[in-house]
Amino acid sequence: MASANQVTEVELRAMGIPELGVKYVLDVCNSPPARKVGRRRRRNLVLDVPLIKLGVVLQGESLSGEFLFLVELDRRNDLRAVYDQPLSVPLLIVDSSGRKTRISYTADYLVVAGEGPKVYEIKADDELDELCRRRPADWSRDELGYHYLPAIAYFQELGIEHVTIPNSSLSSVRADNLRLLMSSRQGTDTTRLRKMRHTATSPHF
Repeated sequence: MASANQVTEVELRAMGIPELGVKYVLDVCNSPPARKVGRRRRRNLVLDVPLIKLGVVLQGESLSGEFLFLVELDRRNDLRAVYDQPLSVPLLIVDSSGRKTRISYTADYLVVAGEGPKVYEIKADDELDELCRRRPADWSRDELGYHYLPAIAYFQELGIEHVTIPNSSLSSVRADNLRLLMSSRQGTDTTRLRKMRHTATSPHF
């Protein structure tokens, strides 16, 4: 499978990304994953998920979260590159005891698409609710969703948006439909399939 999972400095600069952000994305592009997938999860479930458009296989740790996220990414027409476990960054957080602590943070994915690079954190809803309850200085929730405030602040300086995705926002039914549509491209096209593809290729995050 030939990989097209690359992004260039010229493309990043055309997106208006500042110098620090360009450097971070290119460093991620040229580095292995920052940590081994599954190392810090209780179930240690590791999934290999192929992104057909980019010709790359990425790893996920949850059938109800990261797998569905990657399936939805694969149908985006503006997708340029996706990297799992991008380079870790230093954050200053407030732990559950109220103490300021420096940590090394690794997001789940760095995604470069038409609107620019974003980093994503994907978690179960109950875990996110617990983080908001125990660490309100770092985690918050509003009508727009969940927010990891130290990560948002750090990546904002790089011109990169940090997005937290709760598992409940990802649909297994939609993922199954997307896989079906991808496979249908090998067969006879129809007006109904074209309409379904048009709906499916509108970004959900």
